[in-house]
Amino acid sequence: MPPRTRDSRQLMAGAGSGGPVGQSPNRIVIRLRTAAWHDQKGLHMRRDMLFLRRRCAGFNWLEEEADVAGADDPIRRIINLHQCQDGIYQVLPCHEHRDFETGHIEHWDYRLVPFEEE
Repeated sequence: MPPRTRDSRQLMAGAGSGGPVGQSPNRIVIRLRTAAWHDQKGLHMRRDMLFLRRRCAGFNWLEEEADVAGADDPIRRIINLHQCQDGIYQVLPCHEHRDFETGHIEHWDYRLVPFEEE
């Protein structure tokens, strides 16, 4: 697999799109699933975010960030994860913070919105 080299502007807006963040050619669609069970050690609960590869399009910047920094960082930055029920969602960037000198996006959070097929 070739190394991925994209700056934050390309990750957010899509390679060469120049359009608004919400209208980028990059689309990440996930299935959110919650499981609960018990065993002799106690009660357990787990939430899975599974990429729906056929519905995703373009560069998957969420997967790239998890590969680089681990899954903990991007999951903690999903602002509405605990409010979402199980289902299919699109992952969108939000709360983007730009460098005041260059205007490049340095940091962003994520939000989940219900996925609607186009």
